[in-house]
Amino acid sequence: MRLSKLQVEEGFLHGLSLDFNPGLNVLIGPRGAGKTSVIELIRFCLGAEAYTPANDRAAKDHALSILRGGQCVLTVEVDGVAYELARSAEDDAPRIPAGNGAPPIILSQNEIERVGLDARGRIRLVDDFLSQDRGKIDEGRLQADIASLTQKIQSEAEGIARLDEEILRYGPLESDLAAAEKEQDEILEGFSQLEPQREELASIDSELLILSGREGVLSEADENISALLRVLTAAKSETADLIPEWPAEDKGEDELKSARRTVESISERLAAIQDDGEDAQKEIHKKLQALNTKHKSARDRSRTLRSNLDEVQSGAGEITRRVTQLREQLNSREAAKKKVKTASEALEKQQAKRKSLLKKLDGLREQRFNARQRVATSLNEGLSPQVKVGVSRYGVLDHYAAAIASAMQGSRLRYNTLAPEIAERMTPTELVEAVERGKADTIAKAVKISEDRAEKIIEVLRGDGSEGILRAEVEDAVEISLLDGPDYKMSPDLSTGQRCTAVLPILLSHSDRVLVMDQPEDHLDNAYVADTVVRTLRDAPSDAQLIISTHNANIPVLGEADVVTHLESDGRRGFIKSCAPLDDPETVSAITRVMEGGEEAFRLRAQFYHEHDGEE
Repeated sequence: MRLSKLQVEEGFLHGLSLDFNPGLNVLIGPRGAGKTSVIELIRFCLGAEAYTPANDRAAKDHALSILRGGQCVLTVEVDGVAYELARSAEDDAPRIPAGNGAPPIILSQNEIERVGLDARGRIRLVDDFLSQDRGKIDEGRLQADIASLTQKIQSEAEGIARLDEEILRYGPLESDLAAAEKEQDEILEGFSQLEPQREELASIDSELLILSGREGVLSEADENISALLRVLTAAKSETADLIPEWPAEDKGEDELKSARRTVESISERLAAIQDDGEDAQKEIHKKLQALNTKHKSARDRSRTLRSNLDEVQSGAGEITRRVTQLREQLNSREAAKKKVKTASEALEKQQAKRKSLLKKLDGLREQRFNARQRVATSLNEGLSPQVKVGVSRYGVLDHYAAAIASAMQGSRLRYNTLAPEIAERMTPTELVEAVERGKADTIAKAVKISEDRAEKIIEVLRGDGSEGILRAEVEDAVEISLLDGPDYKMSPDLSTGQRCTAVLPILLSHSDRVLVMDQPEDHLDNAYVADTVVRTLRDAPSDAQLIISTHNANIPVLGEADVVTHLESDGRRGFIKSCAPLDDPETVSAITRVMEGGEEAFRLRAQFYHEHDGEE
């Protein structure tokens, strides 16, 4: 991608039409002339994020204040084709056209020094050397699948827990039933004349147990089909507006026609499947109705027989009812146990599938980490020994710790202290698996807390918190160090000027990206600018494009700028005073008048060329 032109309508830079050339484009002018505004309008048109949240907010506010309700239009070239990206305050960021070449790297004034302090800004510095769009998409899909599975796992686990509580409530049914049956036998032993009725009653009771079991199976099938129908209804509903209508103003062929027919066919098949499901449910309802009729008849006969027995001996009827009740409870408990077994098997499969997806996700992140390490190695080869870049796996845990703290809110746990400790010692996968399996000892050992406290953590995190924890980003850590005397110092420990000295060479290492920077010389001494920054600019590939605003004359003069744009302001509006090559008289005059050290810079340039000619 290359930048061709920036045009502005309304606002402080109303009427601006600024062309950009290949090579080094330098913006000069007094403070308040609009140099920074040009940089921020380029960023605004591209919708490019800054390296730190603070810079991102400031950059957008700056652009909006300059436009004052107007718009800017940035012309870019991708693979030789020109595109106009227009944006006003009301517009979303335009979509950058796909093609060869990554989008520009843009840094606001003072952003270079802040990047060294921000962990995610340092990651971005390294990632700018990578092309990770495909990996990010795959990672997002995996995270969505993992989140969906986690919801299913939580739902299944909650269902199993409810069934386990139900089973516990039944108590020792076998011993109670044995005692009741023994008592029943003792009472009925003296009433041999009632043996036929008792046998019939026993037969009916057995039949009722069987009928209850059948009814439970049919009811469960009915519930499962109802759940399936709800899923089908939702799926069918989601296909309704899946493919948008082709724009009415586009007279070309509707390129979504085939996709629309495919989605309509899917909707029709879903409707047919739904009809089949409803037919199956109707059949189950018929069987349930017939079973209920048979069940009612058996219960009526059982009541009649039991009433007859009660007339002879009320105690026999009572114990018989007790036996029947216990047998029904035993049957219900066994049915609940079967459901637990089935649900547990399904839960294990879901957990195994999620574990596989988590492994794939970790594999993608491992690839990204390895790619970052390769970038660090390449940078170190070019920048050593002055600057050193290191990458450590999973070193930025703030999002993960925030997800844990969010899940713990409302509890009496000191989550602001606990969350970072847990994040430091357990991966998201380890934590969620320990929570789901109730492994308090695992958490206690890892976090070095008591098991009672770990139990409370499990109680709080069990449920909706797991999904957020697994979705939380655990980033690699990028450390940038500068050689300070005999030792290296990390970027957060450096002075402002030292941080710029460490970060700027990394940015200038890009050879295939448009680089847009606002006053990169801030906090740098003039010698460093001349010896390091300018040398890097001069060594840039011939097809590179750099757009830099500056107050330092060495950058345009010694950097051999291809074009210098002189911006001025009358207090109400900024405008282009001149835009010409470096050796143009207007440019020379502007640099010597506007920029401190301009004459000295041209003298050094002339001296350089004189010495160079002498060598030849």
